[in-house]
Formats: sequence, structure tokens, C-alpha cells
Amino acid sequence: MKPQRPLPFSEEFENVEEYARSILSFVTSSELFKNVCGGVHILEFLTQDPDLYTSLLPSDWRQFFETADMAEILDLLLRNDLNLYGESEVSSLASKSAMGDSEYCKGPRPPGTLIEYIKCVRSYSLDRDTRRSEAVRSANGNLSRQVTVGMKPKKIHEVSNLARYVHDLSTELYSKQSCQVSHFIDFGSGQNYLGRALASPPYERRIVALESKPVNVDGAQSMDVMAKLAEKEIILRNKKQYRLQTESKHKSTGVLKPMDPLAENLAPQLPGIGVSSTTS
Repeated sequence: MKPQRPLPFSEEFENVEEYARSILSFVTSSELFKNVCGGVHILEFLTQDPDLYTSLLPSDWRQFFETADMAEILDLLLRNDLNLYGESEVSSLASKSAMGDSEYCKGPRPPGTLIEYIKCVRSYSLDRDTRRSEAVRSANGNLSRQVTVGMKPKKIHEVSNLARYVHDLSTELYSKQSCQVSHFIDFGSGQNYLGRALASPPYERRIVALESKPVNVDGAQSMDVMAKLAEKEIILRNKKQYRLQTESKHKSTGVLKPMDPLAENLAPQLPGIGVSSTTS
């Protein structure tokens, strides 16, 4: 239902008004941020005279970037605990002792101003963690291999988190308003990845998937069968009538008939020509 906070901002701010005022003050007062994030093309860092890399970044920053490994820089910007970096030499030794043998304490030490800038930017970053109910956690909310057929890792991440959110939302709606959600309708379901995830364990919801493109509908139905959410359609044909229709179709198009001995001999060499062996 309604979140406790309208935005998932850092706990450093008491309310959304304080967060908005602080971030507006930062983006309008930081010359570095305004130049780096103000529509500057990456080529201008090298092609402009003087280049922006030299004119914008402090010399100690540039020296650190030139000596540090790229992986170390990315870890510093995105992952490392900045509180473990100290200002003075004493605090630096204490930080290295606290960090132990971690990889990012072995390289060159970043400048203090760079650390403060990264801390400031991180404080304005919104929380990207998703909620996960205890029931789903205990039931192992990971999607099974049968459900993830046709999905790439990015799609698996999106579907698993959205399916979990929809499940939690409906569960919370029932607990607070006693309103049981019997069906979920997915408009423009595409290949029905989300619906297939919600219809499978541990959610087992009833899904109505609406899609206008026949190619997506056919693909979704095939994957529903692979996920064991639908039974494979059994097609019963009159063998003689089906053969006559097939031969008549190939005669009208000028293509060798599937039952022609010549077609059988040429089938391995000519793609698209094969022998049909349907059963009545």
C-alpha cells in the first residue's frame, strides 16, 4: 500500500522537503557537478581546448585516476565503505587496519576532497533495494528454470522483483482492507513473462494476459507449455485429407511436393523441403 516515505531517500534527511532543498542547493552550487552533469559530451573532456579533464578536475584527483586501477576507481565510486577512509595519516593507518586485507586498501589512497564529493553524491542517491515479504523469502522466491525460459539475466531480475512487489501489494491490500484479489490482468503482456512468474510457485496467482500481437501470443503459449502451466495442444488430422491439401498447395506454388520421391532425396540439400509424417 502507501509507503512510509514518499521517496526512498537517505535517513540523513528527516522529510522530503529537507531532501529536496538539500539536493537543489547542491546541484546549483557545485561547479564541478554542474559542469560534469550539465549536458557535457564525453568527447569534450579530450577535444576541447583546454580539455575539461584538466580544467575541471583538481590535480590530486587526476593523479589518483592516473595511478589507480580502473576496477579500484569503480569500487571507490560505487561500492566501498567511504567511512573507512581517513583524513590524516594516523586515521589512514587505522582505516587500513579496519579494512584488513581487502583489495581496495592496497592501491593508491584517494584524495580527501574526492571522498567527500563521493559521499555527498551518494547521500542524494535513492534507495534501490526492493521489499521482500517473509512468506516469499521463506518459500524461496527465486524463479524456477522452467519459468525463466527465454529470459536474459536483466529480464529475470526485473520480473522476479516486480512479481514479488505485486504479490506483496495484493497481500497487504487483503490484510488491511479484507479485499481479496482473485485475478490479475496484464494489459500488453507481451511474452507473458510476468504473468508466468505470478502463476507459478511460490505465488500461484490467477492471471489474465491480454496481448494484441499474434507472434507474442504464440510465443507466450509455447512457453506456458514449457513451464507446465498449460497442456500441449493435441492436433488430430485426417491424414489423407491433410496430404491432399498439402500437395495441392505445393502444386499451386510450384514447389516440389513433400511426398514426391524426388523431394525426399533432395530434402537434405534444399532447406524448407521435408517429408511430413503426421498421424491420424
